[in-house]
Amino acid sequence: MSRKVKVCVSGETIPAWLKIPTPQAGVEIVRDYLQDFLDKQIMVHRPDLAVMTECCDRYPVSSKDELYEFYEARGDAYRGFFAEKAKENRCYIAYSAILKIDGVWRNATELYDREGKVAGIYLKNHLFPDEYLRDTVPGTELPLVKCDFGTVTFATCFDLNFEELRHRCRALKPDIIAFSSAFHGGLLQKMWAYESRAYFAGACARFPEILSPQGEPVAHSHNFFYSSIAAAELNLDREIIHLDYNMGKFPAIKAKYGDKVKIQTPDYLGSVLMTSESDEFTMDEIIDEFKLIRLDDYLADCVEKREEHLRKS
Repeated sequence: MSRKVKVCVSGETIPAWLKIPTPQAGVEIVRDYLQDFLDKQIMVHRPDLAVMTECCDRYPVSSKDELYEFYEARGDAYRGFFAEKAKENRCYIAYSAILKIDGVWRNATELYDREGKVAGIYLKNHLFPDEYLRDTVPGTELPLVKCDFGTVTFATCFDLNFEELRHRCRALKPDIIAFSSAFHGGLLQKMWAYESRAYFAGACARFPEILSPQGEPVAHSHNFFYSSIAAAELNLDREIIHLDYNMGKFPAIKAKYGDKVKIQTPDYLGSVLMTSESDEFTMDEIIDEFKLIRLDDYLADCVEKREEHLRKS
């Protein structure tokens, strides 16, 4: 059954031209900037989920000492601000920032629900080396947050480089990966999306992008001067189906259901992304009706056959 969710990812960073006379004065100035951005760029899309860039309230400063004076002055004020914006706009917001939690600095992403309550928090597992200079403490957990539209997990910037975390992400089987980052990651984004069979909501500074579970671009902005956001409606009732044993059944599916079932075939990959565009049936029901083989089941069967033949040899 079609499960549509509107997602908007930010590529916005606090600009250098925003004059911050003192860290204390900066708290109000940055909040006003973020509010204007949210109201005019993000919320006009009426998203179910909005994802902010990594450390979205960080502004260019002459020294790290000054920046951390700002973080001390800011305290938890923006946590309340983003929670209120989530409630006001009846959406989920993933807010990424350097926060002091239980007395230590963390690179954290906090997810607020439609009531402005904390739905989940992610603490960046793999810190960039310079982050340790401020005694920032890495996280160890990778949560799977159940939202009213589906499930969300997280990654932050440097995390994207680490295979162990990507494998943990795949095991969670999320619907959406909320990625807040100061860098894009290129091929790594596609790897995370495809391996996890999840939509990838990349709130990357200057280059926001949303990918399909096959790593294909769904929405992006590669010209920051034109747009600092990417927005798309995603269908979470999806399956990735291998072409082998299945491809010959696709014409019968389209003949019976037409546009009620969407079949997307990217180049070179050997699989399709199939979604139910109707409220009449789910993808599980389509798979049962036409005896389709999911990609993961197909690959697992290949491994089993290989092991069986190796035992016999």
